[in-house]
Amino acid sequence: MAGKSLETLVDEGVTLIRHFHSIEESKTEVLRQLASVVIKIRGRFRDSEGRRDWAGRSHEYRLCAARMYEKAGVPPDSAANIQAALRYHVGNLLREEVSLEELEDLGLLAASPRERLAAARSEVSALVESVMAKGQSQRARKIDAARLMEAAAQCLRTLDARIEKLGIESAELLALEAALECAEEVRALLDEFEKKAREELDRREEDLADPLEDLQ
Repeated sequence: MAGKSLETLVDEGVTLIRHFHSIEESKTEVLRQLASVVIKIRGRFRDSEGRRDWAGRSHEYRLCAARMYEKAGVPPDSAANIQAALRYHVGNLLREEVSLEELEDLGLLAASPRERLAAARSEVSALVESVMAKGQSQRARKIDAARLMEAAAQCLRTLDARIEKLGIESAELLALEAALECAEEVRALLDEFEKKAREELDRREEDLADPLEDLQ
C-alpha cells in the first residue's frame, strides 16, 4: 500500500495545528499526533548531503513547514508557540522511529529529550535526598549541596551557550528545549530543597530552645 502523499500529510498537519490552536483542554495528545506528521514530512526531504532530513534543516523542508502553518491560518506568534511546544515531542518520537546510526550521522544525540530530562531529574533528586539525609556529617552535606548548586549552574551554562548562538539549527533547538526543561526542573527541586532546609533549620532551632527554657 502506497504511503500518504506530501500534500496529504501537510493537510493533516494543518488540521492538527488548527485543532491545537482552538482547544483549551490538554493539548499533549494533539502535539504527539502533530509530531508524528512532522517527522513523516521531514522524511520526504533530503539535506545538502543527501540524507533524510530528520533534523528539519533543509530549505525545502522549512518552506513546506512554513506553508503548513500559513495554510492553517495561525498567526506567526502563535505558530512560534506551537513549534516550541512541539520540539519536545518531535525529539522523543525521532528516537523511536529513526535508527541510532542516522541520528549520529546527523549529529543528533541518541538520548531523547525525555531521557535527558529524566536523567537530570534523577541526578538532582539524588543530590537533594543526599543533602537532606539524616546522620550525614556537616562536611558531607556541604559537599552534596555544592554538587547540587553545580548541577543547577551547569543547566544555566548550557542554556547560556545555546542562547548566544545566532541562527540556531533544528538539532540545537532540541537541545535548547531539553536545557530549558532541565533548568525548570532544577528550579523546582531547589525550591523543594529550600523548603526542606528551612523546616530542618526551624526544627533544630526549636530543639536548641528547649534546654535554654529549662535554665530560665
